[in-house]
Amino acid sequence: MKAAISSALFVLGFPPLSAFGYTSPIENQTTEIVDGGSWNLGGFDLHVGAVTHGNAIRIINGGQVFNIGTSTYIGYSAVDGADNNEGTVSGTGSLLDCNVLRIGNYSSGNSLEINNEGRVECNNDITLGWAASGMSNSVAIRTAGSVLSASSVNVGYQGSWNSLIIEDGALVDNGSGSIGYYGSNNWAVINQPGTTWSNDNNMIVGNFGKNNALSILGGAVLMNDDDGYIGAQSGAAGNAVTISGAGSRWNSSGDLTIGDSGSSNRLTVSSGGYVEISKTAFLGEKAGANRNSIEISGSGSVWSNSLDFYAGDGGNGNSLSVSNGAQLACVGRLYVGRSGEGNAISVCDGGRLESSDSIWIGHHKSHNNKVEVVGGGSIENASSVIIGGSTYGSGSTNNSVLVSGSGSIWASTNHNFIIGLYGQYNSLKIEDGGRVESVDGYLGSGDHAHYNTALISGTGSVWSNSNKLIVGSKGGYNTLLISDGGQVQCSVGGLGYWSTGQNQATIDGAGSSWNFTGDLYVGGHPSAATTLYNTLTATNGGSVAAVSATIYNRNTVQIYPDSSITLASNLTANTAHAKIIIGINATSSGKLTIGGTATLGGPLEVVLADSYSPAFGTTFDLFDWNGGISGTFGTLALPPLAFGLDWNTNSLYTSGELSVELASGDADSDNMGDGWEYLYFGSNVSASAHGDSDPFDNLSEYIAGTDPTNGNSFFSVTDSKAVSDRFILKWEPVSNRLYDVLWSSNLVSGFQSLETNIAPPRNSCTDTIHSAENERFYQLRVHP
Repeated sequence: MKAAISSALFVLGFPPLSAFGYTSPIENQTTEIVDGGSWNLGGFDLHVGAVTHGNAIRIINGGQVFNIGTSTYIGYSAVDGADNNEGTVSGTGSLLDCNVLRIGNYSSGNSLEINNEGRVECNNDITLGWAASGMSNSVAIRTAGSVLSASSVNVGYQGSWNSLIIEDGALVDNGSGSIGYYGSNNWAVINQPGTTWSNDNNMIVGNFGKNNALSILGGAVLMNDDDGYIGAQSGAAGNAVTISGAGSRWNSSGDLTIGDSGSSNRLTVSSGGYVEISKTAFLGEKAGANRNSIEISGSGSVWSNSLDFYAGDGGNGNSLSVSNGAQLACVGRLYVGRSGEGNAISVCDGGRLESSDSIWIGHHKSHNNKVEVVGGGSIENASSVIIGGSTYGSGSTNNSVLVSGSGSIWASTNHNFIIGLYGQYNSLKIEDGGRVESVDGYLGSGDHAHYNTALISGTGSVWSNSNKLIVGSKGGYNTLLISDGGQVQCSVGGLGYWSTGQNQATIDGAGSSWNFTGDLYVGGHPSAATTLYNTLTATNGGSVAAVSATIYNRNTVQIYPDSSITLASNLTANTAHAKIIIGINATSSGKLTIGGTATLGGPLEVVLADSYSPAFGTTFDLFDWNGGISGTFGTLALPPLAFGLDWNTNSLYTSGELSVELASGDADSDNMGDGWEYLYFGSNVSASAHGDSDPFDNLSEYIAGTDPTNGNSFFSVTDSKAVSDRFILKWEPVSNRLYDVLWSSNLVSGFQSLETNIAPPRNSCTDTIHSAENERFYQLRVHP
């Protein structure tokens, strides 16, 4: 076994030494120190540990080493164990100038430190861990004035666990930079104010490699004049960049891509970190670039890009979070799922996102993408918001926006907010005090834009449109639901414009409202073809208020108990099938109030809610006709009532009331009025039955108008007496009955009429004609 030999070579202030005679590397635990002098190796490579470990070169106090045109290796061979070799360049004027520099060519644990204004200059690449066996090698550049420059810097070309540290004002200046070109688990740290890593071309964290990391901390800066990538190629997964601390910054003069083709890569900006991109930002650009993420968090943390932002251009499941006072500003368009699926943006806890152009959630046949604005987060954009875009038929489906919580707001104050441009099953949900502001709102805008929904729920939740809101512009089967105190505001609009129809709007719950400062249309617009089977419903205390309203043919307005529609001006519902439905229950009815003229012609349908059965004498106030009526309802569809009851419509066109009265007919043909049977028995009964203890059956009591359930109420003469030349007969009269009095001198020859059709309140008859008769008999008859 050979004994290890340790030696040191000092080059002190001599004239430059040539490489003449240099035939072997620095080996066998040798330390060479270039102190204030220079060493020119000419055309020879410099090896610090070609085949052995523990060797070192120290260039200090202005010392200089030149091997221009050749390569310098600190740790060359893996087979022979060239590990743990060292290089140091320290002091003003100290320089290592070479063509190629590799720290850990095939070997591990090798290191280079540049400090105290030392410089390393390389015409070509500087690589840590060139081969797969080149692991755990490191370069550290420390203190202001210390510089590492090269054509490219690669931390872990194929090797793993290699590291680059730039701190305390040092500079790395190169063409292209990479961390984990092929290798995995490599990392770099840029730390402290004035510290810079400047790339004239691209910067890549994880080209093919996995789990590589870059940290920009404490006010340090990373710059690239071309594009930046985190997870560039397919298979480049788990790579991460962290930018943290006030002044910490990544400036990309080109595009910046998190997940070009790679997956599960991430960028974190926190505690005042800053990302500035001069061109386009991509999060999951190509197909297969899935589950990549950006997290921007903390007051003062900012993301700014000057062109478009694609969150899920072709990739799936990518996510962006802006939280805790952080900001994202995008000058161009923002896409959440341009072609990719399941991509998401969350703006929460006081985070803010701004776009100077439009925002698309689901663009080109893209599904299940979402944006959430919660916990006081805010989004503001200067152009349209499109949820479920695509000009390719019905391709963009199940994309969604949630705006939730007090202080959470999405302000698209200069343009449209569209749920379903061409796509289907897309949704907007505003809840728990969230707010959306826009100029025009559309739910189902273009052809095939069907089954889209908007839900505005909870006190303080508002969708405010300064101009119009249309549910179903060209699409059908779209639904607007306002519930639990939510509010929707607009100038004009309604349901159905050019669409095939069957759109719905429901205002459900006390405090829930849809308020128009202009006109409401149900099923079209004067300048458009009428659309069919759209339905506007107010229920459970919901309300609609507008200046005027038009209900077009085969469209419906429904107003259920405790709910209302109030018009300051006119109502037009004069086509044959412009239907109004009003519900009633035990405590209230729906109410339609018209301040101007009501032009009628379509059907009115009244429906019973909550299994309600109206009782005799109940009155329902359905309409306020404050400006008069033109025409009448084409048909009245009134719900069936209990046996013996009928609707009274006499006041419908005056006071707007319906009431319940006793039926006048005899549906069971028993010669007793149905209303009388309902009044006393609640149903039909046998005419020959006795409902009480008096001697009269039900039919007799009906004819007499007496109470068939009270044995003391029956038809009888209450008083009769002869007074001088006359005879007086008295009885208890009943309204709506007539009485006849007959007399006879005997009971054999029959009775003759004395007086007929005596009407209440008269209750007596006096016979002054037959006083001369020895005997007189009288008969009292009653009939309806």
